[in-house]
Amino acid sequence: MHELLLIIHITGIAMGIGVSFAHMVLGISRSKMTPEEAGKDALRSLSLGILGDLGITFLIVSGLFLMGPYWGALFQMPLLQIKLGLVIVLVILLIMLKIHIRKAVKNPGGSGLKIIQKIGQFTLPLGLTILTLAVVIFK
Repeated sequence: MHELLLIIHITGIAMGIGVSFAHMVLGISRSKMTPEEAGKDALRSLSLGILGDLGITFLIVSGLFLMGPYWGALFQMPLLQIKLGLVIVLVILLIMLKIHIRKAVKNPGGSGLKIIQKIGQFTLPLGLTILTLAVVIFK
């Protein structure tokens, strides 16, 4: 069972961080487009969020089960506390992204896409930091 949970967890990591990298690359390519084209392309690429949502769901569900042996020692593991805190921050950012994505879809000409870009700049480094902490903690 542990191996299956680990596979699900790693799949979630690949999906979540993969979406962040995809948005980064798409953002770079948008810089070469006209503002109108870039806005339309940005709205189309928001559908990648479905993959990211599935990835974070995999991560949270499998992570809760994988944490089973560590809950008792949580207060003796400061790096694990930091990692879990960063996961909470990431989830909050993703919720904020979802809210602004809905607003941007309803009002494509508004400031929603700029807010999404600003929030999105934090998700990839945060995801990589969480991944790095996991490797250090569970080596």
